[in-house]
Amino acid sequence: MARVWPIITTLLTVLVLGAFFSGRPGMAYSHQALAVFLFFALLWGIGSRLWWWKKGTLHGRLSRTDKDHLFQVCGRGYFWFIIGLTTLVIYPRTDDMTAHFAVIGAVWLGILGLQLIQSTTTNKGPTVFMVLSALVLTFDTVDALRPTVEPVIRIGHPFEGEWIVLQGGRSPLQSHHLSAYNQHYAVDLVKLEDGRIFKADSESFNESLWCWEAPLYSPVDGTVVIAKDDVEDSDGINTVSKSADATGNSVVIRTADDHYVLFAHLRQGSVVVSEGQTVKTGDPIGQTGNTGNTSMPHLHFQVQTHADIWDPDNRSIPFAFGEAPVSRRNDRFTGTPG
Repeated sequence: MARVWPIITTLLTVLVLGAFFSGRPGMAYSHQALAVFLFFALLWGIGSRLWWWKKGTLHGRLSRTDKDHLFQVCGRGYFWFIIGLTTLVIYPRTDDMTAHFAVIGAVWLGILGLQLIQSTTTNKGPTVFMVLSALVLTFDTVDALRPTVEPVIRIGHPFEGEWIVLQGGRSPLQSHHLSAYNQHYAVDLVKLEDGRIFKADSESFNESLWCWEAPLYSPVDGTVVIAKDDVEDSDGINTVSKSADATGNSVVIRTADDHYVLFAHLRQGSVVVSEGQTVKTGDPIGQTGNTGNTSMPHLHFQVQTHADIWDPDNRSIPFAFGEAPVSRRNDRFTGTPG
């Protein structure tokens, strides 16, 4: 059994990390998943040290001559360092999340401290795979911090008040849109009030967000080519079986230079424009809702090359609000339509 156990633990590590990173750039890379990963890692770390202590194999003395112990400490320490750092880098920076930041920071420090205490019966297999995984995560984190690309088009704000980007950027840590061929530069935005996404009291999930039924405006001069308004809103998470229904209620505006501006997930019955209508910058379009493939009320917004988002040749293009850079996660904007 003594020879089999290292093989088992190595295979388990490969399976767990493989499952986690196979979700790149999907939900496995979300800030929620990373935070849960850290929490359970702390519990596992405490439990394993207690087990080693009971067995008398606890090793807590750092020594330059004990290369096996140093390898475990440095390898696993690097893995948990980058996991915690990445979680804090991509976590939504709103007043709602201040307590979350404090808890995650404390858990992170606890895990790092535990890495100084390893077992005297070292198993290098899991550590090797943890280091390799940490290198992948380091690459994605650096990518998230790099400057964004130059915009192809600059437009006005499609909203008023303060809004924050929850999904958007060049790294899978910042945007789940990267998994779709036609949404690389799409952004998901929600409205803030006093720096908060959620209200203190509400009668339903939708009404608990400040962006629910927030008015939206045309950010360009152009012609409405799609105006869909008949999809019923969900009160919470909603998934659809057909990709054609993923955007829910939506509006698409063609600009003079043949770019197409897409508003998605709009409130049923809120769209005030019709197909063929000419609009000017600042004209009302509708309200944010919770229709289509959504997890909460928000605005999915992008500029694209074709009217139909699911056209096989359609691609999203880099855009910027006013003189700001191309948007990415945690960017904030104060909208002034018109």
